[in-house]
Amino acid sequence: MAYAAVLSLKHTIQRLLNSSHQIPILPPYPEIIQLAYEKVEPLERHLTKVAQVGARDSEWMKAVEKEIREAAVRLADLIESSAHVSFSESHIVCGFDGVLCHGSEERGLDYLLKGGRRLRSTSAMKKQLRKLKGFLTSGSRRCQIVSIWGMAGIGKTTLAKEVYGDPDIFSHFECRVFVSLLPEDTNGSRVLLTTRIEGAARIFRSIVCHKMRLLTEKDSWDLLCEKVFGKEHSCRPQLEEAGKKIANKCGGLPLAIIAIAKHLFEAEPTPEYWSKVAEKEVLNIIGADPEMSKALYLSYNRLPPSLQLEYQAMEDLEELECNSVVLVCQQSSYGKIKTCKLHSVFRHLCIKEAGKDKVFHILYSYANQGKHHPYPVPMCLDFRLLRVLDALTIRFYGFPIELVKLIQLRYLSFTYIGKLPASISKLQNLQYLIVHQYLSIRSSRAHHSNLPMEIWDMKELRHLQVMGSDLPAPTPEYACLPNLLTLLGISARSCTKGVLRGLPKLQKLGTRIELPLDVAEPLFCSDHLVHLADHRYLESFKCSIVNPSPRLQVLGRSHPIPILPRRLRKLTLSGLGFPWEYMSNIAKLRNLEVLKLRCYAFQGPEWKSLHGKFRSLTYILIEDTDLEYWRVRHTHFPRLQRLFIHHCYKLKEIPFGIEETIEMLEIVDGSPSLVASAKEIQEEQQRLGNEYLQVCVKCSSEDDHKTKS
Repeated sequence: MAYAAVLSLKHTIQRLLNSSHQIPILPPYPEIIQLAYEKVEPLERHLTKVAQVGARDSEWMKAVEKEIREAAVRLADLIESSAHVSFSESHIVCGFDGVLCHGSEERGLDYLLKGGRRLRSTSAMKKQLRKLKGFLTSGSRRCQIVSIWGMAGIGKTTLAKEVYGDPDIFSHFECRVFVSLLPEDTNGSRVLLTTRIEGAARIFRSIVCHKMRLLTEKDSWDLLCEKVFGKEHSCRPQLEEAGKKIANKCGGLPLAIIAIAKHLFEAEPTPEYWSKVAEKEVLNIIGADPEMSKALYLSYNRLPPSLQLEYQAMEDLEELECNSVVLVCQQSSYGKIKTCKLHSVFRHLCIKEAGKDKVFHILYSYANQGKHHPYPVPMCLDFRLLRVLDALTIRFYGFPIELVKLIQLRYLSFTYIGKLPASISKLQNLQYLIVHQYLSIRSSRAHHSNLPMEIWDMKELRHLQVMGSDLPAPTPEYACLPNLLTLLGISARSCTKGVLRGLPKLQKLGTRIELPLDVAEPLFCSDHLVHLADHRYLESFKCSIVNPSPRLQVLGRSHPIPILPRRLRKLTLSGLGFPWEYMSNIAKLRNLEVLKLRCYAFQGPEWKSLHGKFRSLTYILIEDTDLEYWRVRHTHFPRLQRLFIHHCYKLKEIPFGIEETIEMLEIVDGSPSLVASAKEIQEEQQRLGNEYLQVCVKCSSEDDHKTKS
């Protein structure tokens, strides 16, 4: 039985430790033996508890006892034979926590005593297992390190245990020990390292850094069912809807799913209670779990104080991502991080910690204000030190004047359709101001709201996004916004010489042109944009027509395209209706790397890219256009890497010659001939030995179905 083997191992270790003064044991083996003793003693106690509650009768416990017995015997033999000489066998070492064998962690056996089940491999874990086995059992005879990297609770140790207990690993290595040893360097040893920090893999010169992925919705639901009901039983139909919501709210994090499963296992299995948990209690239950909190706080406490609460985290996103703190949701067209998030479980912890000092607050509801309430309702915010306030989900029908009392705010976002008052300038420390509009019906002659002149007095602003408003030119007393880098959502008429002169460091500009509903003639917008060419630092520019008409050209053919800044690296145009021959003017932008053409930005059946060379362009998006034929020479796009063609139903084919440098080609809702030409290009490149070209064909109806389901 396992208990006898563990007890014998414990006595062996005690004997060696007690006789070390008589029999010399060379370093570092005394420390290793002491570590083994610290793991064996609690294991003995847990095996005693298992016997007392009768859990040994389960098939799983019998298998675990067998594995524990074999591991204990092997470790005893290893200690006996190696205490006085150096280890010469090949070893596989998993982690730094000194776990002795599968199932020996206290939380695992505690859960067993409460009726829990062993975590079996998901389909995703099986794929990762096969991949890691290949790395561990092949390659050089030198000692090599393979790293498993991922955020807290994602299953790094669980995967390492699966590798450790795999039969192929068992037969490949003469000895497997789940403690920290010093393997030999020339006998094919492998070290399997689990870490949350990608840099650790580089420090230890890992040959492979395997990044753990979150579970899919299906795997999350399967794991929850297994932990609550066991492998042999399925979820009752009346619990399934709420159960799937609970599993999804765990965000694919295995340790979070296990934490909520422990709670559900002990709770009353009624649809009413499960629905209550699904709606409001998931994150609170997970946050209260000791093991989950311990894992998350290890990551949270590693953050320097400036990153725990302040905006500076935005400037260190790559480091935070490498440290498994943030999750990247979307990459920019430059290949950088565009959008990211905290995992919901980790975010819950951060909000709780920031809330203790009243420096962070999220408004989810506005007390007593109905959907169409016409009058402002007092909002109580007793947070004098509040730095971040996110209220985008709330529609304010009157400006909440209480906001201007929060003078320590650095970040403010809310939804409001009215005019901002001059008192907004009291927020002198504000760096990010985001004001969204909710859907409203306007007349064709709707009056544009102006931002208050006092906005120019908010000298700390770095990011200003106020949809559909005009920014007045500054007077000499206000001069400029010296730190503003991003200005989004303003009307194109705000791009006056005075406004642009007052934004000396502006790097990113997004403008809107709202067409009257009864417009019938072409609109000439270049007068609004003529001053952009003089701006020294502008790198990204976006111009969009609100409610464009495919039958209307915003610019007449006789009117030239506005001259754009030479430093421009990214250009996004939407709804302007330019003729395709104007693309030769855009080709003159020698630094342009990203070009996005949306919603009839250009129109006409043919684009002949025969004149002008896009020297630096690496990314092109063409979306919603009537383009039928695109003719190019291969020398016109010498650096193009990614091409996205969305909803171009009339386009016949991918132009010949453009594929020589492309790495990614994506088509959404394309014609059969367009899809066929993309496949033909991919097959031809594969025949030429180019395995890097990825071709992705999507149907938007499939995405809609996935979203609804």
